[in-house]
Amino acid sequence: MSGDILHPRKEIRDAVFDILKERVSGIKSFSKNRFRSFWEDSDLPALGVYTLQESSEVFDEAPRSLKRILTLVVEIVVQADEKLDDLLDQLSLAVENAIHVDETLRCKASDCRLVGTDLMQKTEGDTLTGSALLSFEVKYFADAPSQQVLNNYNGADFTIAVGDANTVDLEGAADVNPL
Repeated sequence: MSGDILHPRKEIRDAVFDILKERVSGIKSFSKNRFRSFWEDSDLPALGVYTLQESSEVFDEAPRSLKRILTLVVEIVVQADEKLDDLLDQLSLAVENAIHVDETLRCKASDCRLVGTDLMQKTEGDTLTGSALLSFEVKYFADAPSQQVLNNYNGADFTIAVGDANTVDLEGAADVNPL
């Protein structure tokens, strides 16, 4: 796939990943994809960046340009004792601040803003594991594909000759069934 054009979603995920890897400390494992269902204790705290959905609408007609709204998630998974919420809050704030400082995500987006946070916890034996899913709305603009694959149009093979009000002649339209 080298030399291929990258989808803007991948470029945005990569930019967020790089920003967070540079600016958020205390993370042992980083991932550019959705998390596995099980993490080793030695992997935590962990952080993942992935996308969930995207909508688009026409922004300009000619040439066609689309305004796209992408839902991007930053997932933080930690293991802690009674300070689980404090650790999730601390890392969430670090992520929020890192994104806020670069709202255009290294010029890959028009805007990025936090729209929600989901906090969860689960107990596995004596270990308390928690996660925070920070959802960001990322707005960006993309041109529609510049080359469209269209078949050549050779025209229709019939002629309509108009006579008086009671006459219609369809030359070459022998297959047309009258109603």
